[in-house]
Amino acid sequence: MTASIVDTVGRMATAILVVPVVVAGASLLASGQTGTGGLLLAIAGVMVAISEYVKRPSDVPGTAAQRVAGWVAKTPEEENE
Repeated sequence: MTASIVDTVGRMATAILVVPVVVAGASLLASGQTGTGGLLLAIAGVMVAISEYVKRPSDVPGTAAQRVAGWVAKTPEEENE
């Protein structure tokens, strides 16, 4: 499945926001503060899950158009199978 440029930029923005939280959580875990470190890692996981699975109302028409286009027009790789 190919990702569009917009999807790629969105994932990069998510990574920019999540990486500091992961680093802080890992640092706290390494220093023995397991509660706070684990909480930060859990928050980072929720941030990634929200960015991947929760859609905004403005995303719905684009997602529907991609599904219809994928259903109507098959890529060359799919035609060879």
